[in-house]
Parts: sequence; structure tokens; C-alpha cells
Amino acid sequence: MGRSKSPPSDFCCPYQDHCPHLEGLSANWLFRQHMRSSFQENDHYQIREAMAAEIAALEDTVRQQEHEIQTLRTENAMLHQNRFKASKPKIEEAKGPDSASPPCQPRGAPKGHPPWTRKVPERIDRDIRIEAPLLCPHCQSATDSGVCGETSYIQEDIVPVPRPVGSPATCMPPPTVRIASAR
Repeated sequence: MGRSKSPPSDFCCPYQDHCPHLEGLSANWLFRQHMRSSFQENDHYQIREAMAAEIAALEDTVRQQEHEIQTLRTENAMLHQNRFKASKPKIEEAKGPDSASPPCQPRGAPKGHPPWTRKVPERIDRDIRIEAPLLCPHCQSATDSGVCGETSYIQEDIVPVPRPVGSPATCMPPPTVRIASAR
């Protein structure tokens, strides 16, 4: 005969609260934890599924927003192009070199005319001498002040003259004075 698979009905394990095979843990407590863990695993699975659905929804929202941003950028570029036209090409380039139209006049004085310069001021308020830097600001190499020599510049500051906002003298007509001569 084989062994009985279930204990007798009146059997009570002496190690029920402190089993040496379970490293001193209670068998009842361990069984309750095992049953509770299956419920917790189900809860965690549902939470993971809800989070995955929320992540998918957020990714869809991000994709929609990226598409909307791209649409708004292209619309903004179109409005900018319509409002600010590109500079017109030069006449020679547009019509070609064989065109008979006169070329655009260059800016500035006509060739052969003397250049225009400002007059040197009669009174100079102050004279400031500025030493050349020891290092070049562009290449950081040592500068040689003997090579360049001296250069002088005149800086003119235009001081605005305050003007009155209104003319109070013209608000009323000037008084009329009559002088009678004695005859």
C-alpha cells in the first residue's frame, strides 16, 4: 500500500508556527503570502497594461502635435514669403546680357568728382589717446606698434537741442496798443 497523500483530520503540525525546513518561518504565514502574491501579480499586470495603454495614447498625442507643429511651420513660412517678397534680381541677370535696357547706376558720386568729406570742427572738447592692444583680437599674436604707426580719428557727437512742445505765445492774439497823438 502507498502512503496517504493527505494528513489525518485531527493532525496538527508541531512546526506550524516555526518550521525548521522553512528557515524558521511560519507555514501559515508563508501560505498566506503565496496566495496574496498571486492576487498582487494580477493587480500589477493590470497596472502595467493600463500604463502601456496610457503610454500609447501619449505617443499618439505627441505624433499629432508634431504633425500640427510641422503644418504650422509651413503655414508660417508661406505667410512670411507672401508678406516679405524676395529681393528682385538685377536687371542684367533677369533680361540677359543682350538686353538693350540701360544698366543700373552705381551709388555714390560720379567718377572723376572729388570725394565729399565733413569739415574738421573748429573746437575740440577733449583729446583721448588710446594705446594699441598688446595682442591682436583676431589671431592672438603679439602686435608691433612700430609697423602700423599712428592713426587719428575725429569723433563728433551730435547733441540734440531741446525744442518746446507747443508755442504758448501764439495761443492768444497779440494785444493792440493805440497811441493817440495830441493835435
